[in-house]
Amino acid sequence: EDGRRGEWIKLVNISSKKEVHGRVVDAHTVQVEF
Repeated sequence: EDGRRGEWIKLVNISSKKEVHGRVVDAHTVQVEF
């Protein structure tokens, strides 16, 4: 999912195939909180 810095987006973990949510830090980084 596309997003701008500071927005929360949906991601899929490639290994576990689980959906997670993370905050966009920059063009190449998303911070996921557990």
